[in-house]
Formats: sequence, structure tokens, C-alpha cells
Amino acid sequence: MPLVSVRSRRIRYWWVAGIACLAPALLGQTLRLSSASASRGDQITVELSLESPAGKEPLALQWETKVPVATFGPIDDKSFTGATAQDTGKSLNCAVKEKNSDSYISRCILAGGQKPIPNGPVARLRLRIPMSAPVGEAHIQVENATVASREAKAVSLVPIDTVVMVRR
Repeated sequence: MPLVSVRSRRIRYWWVAGIACLAPALLGQTLRLSSASASRGDQITVELSLESPAGKEPLALQWETKVPVATFGPIDDKSFTGATAQDTGKSLNCAVKEKNSDSYISRCILAGGQKPIPNGPVARLRLRIPMSAPVGEAHIQVENATVASREAKAVSLVPIDTVVMVRR
């Protein structure tokens, strides 16, 4: 009997999780990360863009970016720059939330003013590839992204990632 109840809980859980994953798709907000390719010692810029249907543009956006330490190092304290912050009266604030031997995670908030965030680039992440970086694919991830609507409702967005090709 316990196997049946465990199984039914799993089915219920996956059904609820499936509905939760569909919520952002139904509202239409989507995040995208550009890709990059560079050699050791070079700098790269990865662009984070937001796409929203007309009339559904959010007033604020929060996200976390996970970057592998072995492959990338920040250029300076201002690794993130706001692509739309000045045009909309918003400010972009980012800070390293967590750092361990594998990765560092930065949390960013783009908010302020009453203008919605338009479609297009919202932030640029500038990184340096150290000479000791491993050659091959490296992943940069955006997780825990949330948009705030005009009605002050928070909607979670699906995690995304991009691949950066590191050459010799």
C-alpha cells in the first residue's frame, strides 16, 4: 500500500510542478542569454534580454547568475551594466550572493520608476577568461528570476543558461 500512495503523491507533485512551469509561458515573459566564444585572456560580454507581450511588460526584474570560477573572472566590481536602466528611470543593482570553489552567484535587481521594462537587453555581464581556464564549453546560468507586474504580482521565470566556448 505505501508504494501506491508514494506513487500517487509523485503524480500529483509532477502535475502541480507542470502547471507552475507553464505559468510564465502563459504570461509570456521570457529571458534569453546571448552566447559567446573567446580565447583565454580575452574579455566577453553576455547579454541578458527580456521578451514580454504587449501590455505585459513588468515593472521590475530580479535574477541570479551562476558563473563557474575556473572559467570566468569579473573584470571589476561593476561586471553587470544596465542596458535599459537609464532609459526607463530604473537602476540595476548587483552583488555577489555566494562564492565557493566551483562558482559564484550574483543577485541582480532592475527596479525603480513607473515605466515598464521594454523588450530587449536588460543587462550585460562582462567577464574575463583567465589564462588558466579550461578549454571547451562553459555554462553561465540565470536562475531564480522573477518579474513584478503592474499589479504587484510576482511571476517566476524558467531558468536559462548559455554556452561560452573557450579557445586556447
